[in-house]
Amino acid sequence: MPKALHRWLSRCDRPDRARHFAVIVVGVVGRSYVEDQVQKENIVGSDDMTPDATDAAIKEAGLQDVSAPSCSVAGEKVENGKEAKCFADYMRVHTLEATGGKTYSQFAQDDPNRDIWVTETALTTALYTSYFAENVALFAILIGIVMVLVGIGFIVLTVFTRRRAAPETPPPASAT
Repeated sequence: MPKALHRWLSRCDRPDRARHFAVIVVGVVGRSYVEDQVQKENIVGSDDMTPDATDAAIKEAGLQDVSAPSCSVAGEKVENGKEAKCFADYMRVHTLEATGGKTYSQFAQDDPNRDIWVTETALTTALYTSYFAENVALFAILIGIVMVLVGIGFIVLTVFTRRRAAPETPPPASAT
């Protein structure tokens, strides 16, 4: 066995292997936590939160350079980060419709339409954060699985290397 590999494997003791599984557990717990928190908010998509209905509303409002999200949460309870992001994408379109296509910075400081954007920004930021957190948790799960598989691969490599390196027993001496 190469010396560098032997040194690495000797450092890779049981606590390291336990950390590989801990990364998976942290990912699963994190993902579950995000879903629990999103579900507690009892968010339900309005009936117009479909690409077709939103495209029609964008045209009716005369909005330029605005497109409808490709997902749909119409009439559905938002239960995870992906659905939360979808809902947030529709919130932005609805806010643009309500403000005539203008964003926060395009209103005078004393214009009440700025409050709509402040509220929209706060809520969508929370929803986008849940989407991000759920994906970080998924990444942790995948990295943990990769680390476990790499560890198994090194164990297999070590076993086969040691078998090949075992000295052969000489054939028995012939009795003559």
